Amino acid sequence: MTTYAFSAQAFEDVPFPRLRGGGCRNITVLADPGMLNMSFDEFGPPRYAGTLYHVVKATMPGAFHPKIDLLAGAAKGRLMIGSANLTGLGLGGNRELVADLAYTTDNPEFTPLFGQAMRYIARHVPNDDPWFSSALDRALRHASWLRTAMADESVTERDDIRLIIDRPGDTILDQIAAGIGTDPTL
Repeated sequence: MTTYAFSAQAFEDVPFPRLRGGGCRNITVLADPGMLNMSFDEFGPPRYAGTLYHVVKATMPGAFHPKIDLLAGAAKGRLMIGSANLTGLGLGGNRELVADLAYTTDNPEFTPLFGQAMRYIARHVPNDDPWFSSALDRALRHASWLRTAMADESVTERDDIRLIIDRPGDTILDQIAAGIGTDPTL
């Protein structure tokens, strides 16, 4: 999961018990370092971080602002990308917009997007983080389809659907313009 703002209390009260109840035992949250430090200063350290889930201070020039939830199992996955932070308001008070994509062995059409999202997440983990690589290895062992998706960096036949993510040299506007191309209806 990625977020800009993080409230340990909201996370540990709302999605965390549901994830654990659903069998998730490999949970990692990447958050903006400044916002994470502010939350820890104001509310103290999270109860379960470091024991039942891992929190990473993401690396990026400026603010780390993506909101991505990637859930991966042996035969299914769910990718949610939107505007909701992992805070009380983001999880239940604000009106948020979230795209929800599914992977199943019967419906693998969005698999390349899972690979793009996972590569993006992994790219923002500091090199000296002691736990992320083992969490990623564990996830890829249990979801071999995600390992394949991460390894495939080729342009897909579904080029009309792709993530707009930070790419060196391409602004978001450049990526939108490339996605629209010369289509006069857009």
